[in-house]
This record gives sequence, C-alpha cells and structure tokens, in this order.
Amino acid sequence: MNLILWSSIWETGIEKIDNQHKELLRQMNNLFDAINYKDAENNLPGMLMFLSGYVDAHFRDEEEAMDATEYPGLASHRAVHEDMRKQVGVLIAQFQEDPAVVTAGVVNYLVEWLVNHMEGDDLFMAAHLIRCSVNEAVQCEVKT
Repeated sequence: MNLILWSSIWETGIEKIDNQHKELLRQMNNLFDAINYKDAENNLPGMLMFLSGYVDAHFRDEEEAMDATEYPGLASHRAVHEDMRKQVGVLIAQFQEDPAVVTAGVVNYLVEWLVNHMEGDDLFMAAHLIRCSVNEAVQCEVKT
C-alpha cells in the first residue's frame, strides 16, 4: 500500500531532481510498508541507512547546483537540508536504541516535510536553475 503517490505538481522540470524526489517518496512508501506489513525489525535498519545516504546525496546534488549558479537562497536552503540531515541522524540513533520509535507517524512526518519542501524551496530553486541554464548571460537571481 502506498502512503503517497507522485504528483506532477511537484515536478521541477529538472529530470535528475524529479527522479530523486520520486525515489525518496518510493523509499518512504517502503518504510511505511515495512512498519505496517513486513518484518520491520529486520528490514528497517538497512532501509534507514539507505534513506540517510540517499537524502544526503540528493541534498548535496541540489546544493552543488545552487552553488554553481550562485543561487541567492543557498544558505537558507542548505540550512533546511542540514536540519533534515540531523533529524534523520537522530531517528537512526533512536531506532538503534529502540526500534519501536520508527512508526507510521514518523514516516508521515518525513513525507509531509518532503512534500512541503518540494512545493516550496525546491520549486523556487528549480526556477532559478532552469533560468540560469537557459540563459547563462542573465544574472541568475530569483525574485521572491
């Protein structure tokens, strides 16, 4: 059972980022399924480690693209990413102490965070990246 399905309203127009977002949602659905329908205690450690690594790689890709185009919102966007990296790290540490802390509610929170991030920060970032890639002569600045 899927907790959430991909929606075209989250498309950034940047294939790599969109594919990464789809994979993150797929992994969230896998976590949800493992908690509710499968052997969570045996499946979750590997799933959480994969998710942590994937989140870090995805955030790094976005941050490198923002840096390369001098995105004016880079510092705040990076801070949002860093906060989520820390939250995932805390979740993993808590899971290692007590596997019961990873609940469907935790996965719902992660999904909600990701959706809000895609609908907000990432769409602004993507507009900037697209504008910069289309016309490198333009001063790449997002007006908010």
